Amino acid sequence: MSKIGVEAEIFLGVVSKILGNTEEERLKFLIEADIPGIIKGVNAFPRRDVLDEPKVGDQVILMRLDPEQNSYYLYWKLKENEFTGFRACGKEFSITPDHILIEVYDKKIWEEPEQRTYNDWDEIINDRQEMISSIEMKDSGEIRMLNKTGTEVIIKDDGNVEVNTAGHNMKVDLGGGTITLTNGTLNLNGGKVGAIPGAFIKDPVYKKEGMNFGRTNKVKLE
Repeated sequence: MSKIGVEAEIFLGVVSKILGNTEEERLKFLIEADIPGIIKGVNAFPRRDVLDEPKVGDQVILMRLDPEQNSYYLYWKLKENEFTGFRACGKEFSITPDHILIEVYDKKIWEEPEQRTYNDWDEIINDRQEMISSIEMKDSGEIRMLNKTGTEVIIKDDGNVEVNTAGHNMKVDLGGGTITLTNGTLNLNGGKVGAIPGAFIKDPVYKKEGMNFGRTNKVKLE
């Protein structure tokens, strides 16, 4: 029988396998780890503060709570030199001196976690082909939102807003409300009526039949 009150032992180990076959099981972050020169294939449970999803090859600190039976280990991860934040379930939250970046990736990158390594994730992040959406908040005040279609919304640090729909349609449903634009100029590029360029009538005063109305792409808002 194990003794009550046995002192815990601390080791440096390496993740050899991610345990769990379902999404629910993988959320528990259970791992199989090796302690070089001592023991291989021990199962370990994460401490409450482990938020970063474990990957094969990660170095972890292992705490053995029952030295006699080797049946219960806790682990926590060592911080990566060039990464501050956490990755889990195909999402990444990273912090640098310049920004906070939140990215969501396709769930298929999470289908075989027992094979996932640090280098695999690095390639996914650098490639960005599987990215679904991202939000970046810079310390300058700029906020940038992007989704997989290429549609992008940027709130500049000077307060200006840019929207790039990347060729997709934009729909605004006011539900019976009203759009009010004041204090500036409304500029519609590419506006054209028939062969006459310009989205707005420049001179609404009636002219003789057959005469063209003056048109413009800009309207002053008051």
